[in-house]
Amino acid sequence: MTSGNFSWESSAFRAGILYRVEEFLCFLRDGPLHIRQTRNHFSEWCGISMQTVLRVAEGAGWILRDQAGEYRLSPTGVALACQSAPTLALREMVMQLTFALKPSWMRLAMRGRAAVLNYAPAEVIQCLSESGLAEAIDPTTVAWWDRFSGVERGDEDQKRLEEGRRGERLSYEYECLRTGFEPRWVALENSAAGYDLLSVVSRTDRTPMVIEVKTTMQAWSTGRFWLTCNEWSILSRADHAKLHLWGVAAEDLLFSSVAPSLLLAHIPVNQGAGQWETLSVGFANTAIEPTAVSRMTDLIVAEGTQCS
Repeated sequence: MTSGNFSWESSAFRAGILYRVEEFLCFLRDGPLHIRQTRNHFSEWCGISMQTVLRVAEGAGWILRDQAGEYRLSPTGVALACQSAPTLALREMVMQLTFALKPSWMRLAMRGRAAVLNYAPAEVIQCLSESGLAEAIDPTTVAWWDRFSGVERGDEDQKRLEEGRRGERLSYEYECLRTGFEPRWVALENSAAGYDLLSVVSRTDRTPMVIEVKTTMQAWSTGRFWLTCNEWSILSRADHAKLHLWGVAAEDLLFSSVAPSLLLAHIPVNQGAGQWETLSVGFANTAIEPTAVSRMTDLIVAEGTQCS
């Protein structure tokens, strides 16, 4: 990113301008353009002021001026120009601009996607919508949001988030097969909700069921999960709730669906002025033997009536 006067910032998150910038970057893949000739011969670029396109592209560090007086692609500009679709380039542009400019609204990402979509500036929301980031839950989109929110996290927190997302994805796929109904991925939208998925009881019973998911990359016998007071409050008070435990240390996964009542022996009691906030429980201490999973459909069969 260039330093100095960031007069281009007001145009940075406008989808129409970023699309034109992406097209200009693709044009530069064929070779550099002389700076003076570019300014003299191109007053507009696909309906957008050439000055605006150049200001954003250069301000964002996607093009460089070389000693020969030419515009060239920077390494990040080359990567953007090589994206397989304009919407994918738009995603990466939004990511890079946000990390560089650090607008105040970027902190909303820690609270989940819904907070960004509800409170970010309209031009940002348009970029997110047009690039398919506003509603999709495919692995690439989820990874984008986790990376986007990761700027406010440390490396260890980001690692734990990625590990947890893997379990959430597995539970999402499992619930789709078990119920024939796509659950709502609550944790992606609102990180403070206190549970991860909102599913239903069964294929024939559409009563809502909340699901909290915990994942370990350690052996089942040594892995532990953290449970917050807020998570326990929701699990224990909901009419229908499950705790999904996933072991992902080996090629064959391990899975256990635990009723909240089986956790009661591990829940502390508040006394006097003391109040618990977080506790740690071993995966092997939940009184439910895990099921080995090589294919998700096999798990549905193995769980049998326990899943309905």
